[in-house]
Amino acid sequence: MENITTEDMFDLGAWLGRKQAFTLIAGRCSAATVVCLRKIREGKRYRALGLTWEEFCRQRAGVSRAFADKVIQQLEQLGPAYFELSSVTRITPDQFRQIADAVTEEGLSYAGEPIEIIPKTPHAGASHRDPDQRPADEFAPEPPTEPLPEPSVPCAPP
Repeated sequence: MENITTEDMFDLGAWLGRKQAFTLIAGRCSAATVVCLRKIREGKRYRALGLTWEEFCRQRAGVSRAFADKVIQQLEQLGPAYFELSSVTRITPDQFRQIADAVTEEGLSYAGEPIEIIPKTPHAGASHRDPDQRPADEFAPEPPTEPLPEPSVPCAPP
């Protein structure tokens, strides 16, 4: 077994915590969740627990190795824009590839004009709050004590 430092353990814990928080908040697979998984896999951070990648996925990430590898591959091939769009529509990777050139940071480009997919400004009538005061829902949730289940809404339909 290789030398595992305390820093390695904290690093792994931080990435796991981020992954769990993003999953709980989003309720689905987000690019941020997949980035966390990719960082753990690429850095072999799962070894800090004495686990293989497959064991780590099942026991700690709450997904199968095949699912984790698939969404990491989708992130690498399609980028974060795919996950953003798939969070609000039922779009497959193949469908995204067909419109990928029209997807920009501003939204979906049609006739030279961007169509905002996810509004970046608050809805009209949204209440304003003191910027120094954080609402309760902004505090990080407690991490689950058991592995997370397979997402009920997968990142890409089978």
